[in-house]
Amino acid sequence: MNKKRYILFLLIAFAHTTSAQQGIVLSQPFVASQFLSPATVGNGVYEHRIQSNLKSQFLDGNNLYRTLVSGWDSRFKNLDPEQKNYFGVGVQLISDQAMAGVINSNYITVGFAYHLFLDVELKNELSLGLGLTYGQTYLDKSKLRFGEGFNIDGSYTIGNFDYINNMKSSPSNFYANTGVLFTHHTETSFFQMGGAASFLSRANVTLDALDTASGMKLNSFLNFETTLSNGNTFMAHISYVNKNGLNQMIAGGLYSIPFNDKSGRTNRLYIGCFDRFQDAIIPTVSIMMDKYTFGLSYDIYNNDLSGAKLKQNGFEISLSASFGKRRNEWMRTIFD
Repeated sequence: MNKKRYILFLLIAFAHTTSAQQGIVLSQPFVASQFLSPATVGNGVYEHRIQSNLKSQFLDGNNLYRTLVSGWDSRFKNLDPEQKNYFGVGVQLISDQAMAGVINSNYITVGFAYHLFLDVELKNELSLGLGLTYGQTYLDKSKLRFGEGFNIDGSYTIGNFDYINNMKSSPSNFYANTGVLFTHHTETSFFQMGGAASFLSRANVTLDALDTASGMKLNSFLNFETTLSNGNTFMAHISYVNKNGLNQMIAGGLYSIPFNDKSGRTNRLYIGCFDRFQDAIIPTVSIMMDKYTFGLSYDIYNNDLSGAKLKQNGFEISLSASFGKRRNEWMRTIFD
């Protein structure tokens, strides 16, 4: 069997086992706030925030998936100093490559959120968000050339592949998303609960009239971190996604140990594990230093492919940075 055909077969098999993951899935979603909901834009402790995740997935040594999620968000300054409620704005970029670049999907989302404080101490906050996404998928047909497409003289005949000719090279479309978020933030604890709905209307990837890519994606999530009596902290994250009757859930937590640098600032080392149900166990290590947070996770798969001879693995790196003025003296968490 031709090597490229073999790789394509692995891709199809791998995509089938991950169908319940609703497309793009992160191992550290708690770092990518806009990925969870547009209602999160603007709610960091500092004035500005940049967050990014880089995820790579391998199957039998082949880099089949590479996903980059990067976002920036901030908030509009209130002209009235007595007005504490505020608007947030954010931009998120997603680049998803499959089968070493054969399929490239890119998305850019612009999100806005209104943040309403529910108490005079500004510890309870309700946010409503809206986002608009432009998505484009590019198919590199030149990388889908198999043995039977070549003539005896070595020339290539693309016409031999009707299934390739039936695919569009660069379809695109717009879709919208909305979300709601409640946040309780104090000097010693952080609690956040929210949800989002994405009204998908993805472009047809084939020339056929029928296409089943459209649908509604619903997700909910919970973030929590609290200071313990010994000065350490514990954080937990749970998120759930449903699309077209398929479900995917991730849950787990990290335990942090504080340490001081030469300037006397308190930093934290987080160690823990998450479970992406029926798919993978994810050991995770993160370090938070002043305005920066770095994370590393490794996926230990336990899905149907784990019992096969094919070796499946993946890892994810996350990095976030906060800058500008600090809007309050509440506890700085791994979610900021």
